[in-house]
This record gives sequence, C-alpha cells and structure tokens, in this order.
Amino acid sequence: MLQKGESMKLFSDQQINTGRQIELDWARGFAVFFMILVHVKLELPGFPFSSLYSKVLEFVGSPLAAPTFMILLGAGIVYSKNSEPKKLAKHGLQLLFLHYALNFAAFGLPSLIMLAQSGDLAYREDFFN
Repeated sequence: MLQKGESMKLFSDQQINTGRQIELDWARGFAVFFMILVHVKLELPGFPFSSLYSKVLEFVGSPLAAPTFMILLGAGIVYSKNSEPKKLAKHGLQLLFLHYALNFAAFGLPSLIMLAQSGDLAYREDFFN
C-alpha cells in the first residue's frame, strides 16, 4: 500500500527483455510457414478447395498469418540492437531493391524471354504489368 505523498512507479529503471524473444520468433516462423503453404496451395492444380483442410489452411494462412507477421516485425524493432533510424532506413532501401530484383527475376525476365522466342506482344504487356 502506498504511503501518503508516495507515488506509484509504473516503469522500472532496469532494462528487461534484452535478449531474443523466442516466442515472437516462433510465432513469426509459424506465420511464414502458413503463408508459404497458402501460396503453394494456390499453385497446385486440382487441389481440393472444398476440403476442411483447405478451409483451415486458407483461414490460418491468409487473414491471420500476414498481419501477425507484420505486427511481429514491428515488435521485433523494439527488441533489436540495430534500431537506429539510419540503419532501419538503409535496411528498408535494401529490401525495396531486393523486392524489385526478385520481381524482375520471377516475372520480368521470363516475359522478355518468351517475347524474344515467340514475338507475341502480349508478353511485352506482361512485362510492364
């Protein structure tokens, strides 16, 4: 019980949770795993979409996994040792560049190759989309 004139201290002077947050890592790992399963399922022809497994996978991997992953990325910044704005901005620009490089490798390059082989202008439109 507080004595008269004494205020309650909400925050400690000691630093806590300075190491890795294993539970956050596990949750992030499960989110990535289920997102991968959903994307693989989309690429499989003839997958039984009406099955209970498919519906559960779609629910866990779509509306739950992506927001959970993004929230945990934000929470991870709090516990990161490299949370200076300059380092975060550099990392963000690197991710943006890697995103465009991966997008080009996965979609742009195959469209250019098919355009060169077939001459079909639809592939040129695919390249710019």
